[in-house]
Amino acid sequence: MSDIEAALATAKSFLLQSPPGELNDVYADLVTLVAPLLPGGQSQLDEALAPALRQYAAEQLTVVDLPEGKGKTLLTPVSIVEGMEDAEGRHVAPKAGSTFAWDALKATASALSPLSPSPDADTEALRSALDKLLAAYTANHYAEGASAVFALPDPAYPAPTRAPATALAEAEAGAGGTAAETETETETEAADAAAETADAAQEALPREGVETANGEAAPPPAEEAAAEAQAQAQVEAQDATAEGGDAAMEEATPAPAAAEEGTAEVAAPQEEDQAQEEPEQLPGRPSRLFALYLVGNKYNPTNYWTGRWRSTYTLDWAKGTLEGTAQVNIHYYEQGNVQLSTTLKSSTPLAASPPAEAVIAALKASESSLQRQLGETYAALSDTSFRGLRRALPKTRSKVDWDKAASYRLGQQLGGGGAAGAQ
Repeated sequence: MSDIEAALATAKSFLLQSPPGELNDVYADLVTLVAPLLPGGQSQLDEALAPALRQYAAEQLTVVDLPEGKGKTLLTPVSIVEGMEDAEGRHVAPKAGSTFAWDALKATASALSPLSPSPDADTEALRSALDKLLAAYTANHYAEGASAVFALPDPAYPAPTRAPATALAEAEAGAGGTAAETETETETEAADAAAETADAAQEALPREGVETANGEAAPPPAEEAAAEAQAQAQVEAQDATAEGGDAAMEEATPAPAAAEEGTAEVAAPQEEDQAQEEPEQLPGRPSRLFALYLVGNKYNPTNYWTGRWRSTYTLDWAKGTLEGTAQVNIHYYEQGNVQLSTTLKSSTPLAASPPAEAVIAALKASESSLQRQLGETYAALSDTSFRGLRRALPKTRSKVDWDKAASYRLGQQLGGGGAAGAQ
C-alpha cells in the first residue's frame, strides 16, 4: 500500500468515528492534514471520502430537511436506492411518497421525484399508521428527535417481474395470432373442397351441348354444374367461417388493398410511439416487514459535550415479533477526550397481526427498559470503577483543609509520626 492509500484509509477511519455533531470539524481537520499530501489536493480527498460520508450519514441516521417544504426524513441503510455509486445518491422518503437526491459532500437534499412503482395500498396504510404513532412518541421523549418507518422486502411476496397489463397484452396477441391462423386454414380447406367438387361434376356430366326449342345451343351442362358447385362451395365456406365468430367474419370480409396498406402505415408508428411513451410499470410489492428508526440528538459544544441515541426496530407484523437495537454515543472533551459507546438489544413478542398502537406500546416499553439498564450501569461505574481510579478521601477518611495545608505537619497527620514526620 502506497503512502497516499494509507493516508486515505486512515482518513476514512477517522471520519467514520466522528463523534455526534462533530463531523464537519473532523472533516476540516482531515483537509488540513491529508489534502497537502495528495496530488489532487482537496478535490481528490473529497472524491476519495465521498463513500465514507454516505456510509456515515446512513449509519448515524442523519436527519434531512426535504426540499419544497416536504418535512423531515432520515437517512438509513434501508432508505438507499440501489445503483447509486456517486456522491449524489438517492434515498426514499416514505412519508412524502418520494425519492430525493442526497449530496454527501454538501449534506443537502434536492430533486424530489415520486416513488415508482407506487407502494401497495395495504402496506402503505399499515406503514403510515406506524409512522404517525412513532413520530408522536419520538417528539415526546427525545430532544431534537426524528423518526421514520420503511417497508422492507418481504420473502412472502416475491418481487414481480413484469406488469399484469403486459402479460395480458401478450396473451391477447397470442390468441389473436392463433385465431388468424385458424381462419386462414379454414378458408384454404374450403377453397380446396370447392375445386374438388367442381372437377368431379365436370367429369360426371357430358361435354356436348343441348339444343333449345328455338334451335339455339344451350351452355354445356358440365360447365353449369361446375359453376353451381363452385358457388355452393363458396357459400358453405362462408357459413363455416361465420361459425368461428364475429372476429373471423370481419377478417374473412375482403377490404381494399390500398385501404389496408394505408392503415398499416399509419398504425405502426402510433404503436411504436405508444411503446416509447409508456414504459413498463411494476406493481407495488406488498410487505409485512417494517423497519422503525428513531434518533435523538443533543449537542452542547459550549460545554464541550455531545450525544446521540439511535434505535432500530424490525417488525414482522404477520408473525408478531419486534427486535430492537439501541446505540448510544456520548462525547465529553473539556480538557480531555472521553467517549461512551454502547449497544443494547431487546426482543418483544406480540400477537400475530397486531394493531399499530400495540406495536408502539411494545417499543415504548423496550426503550424504557434500555434506559433503566443504562442508569444501573452508570450507578455501578460511579460506585466501583471510578473509585478504583481515584480515592474520594485520603486514608484519614477526612477532607484536607487546603487553606491550612501550610501549617500541617503532614507526616504526623498522615500517621508518619515523630522524627519521620519532621523529616
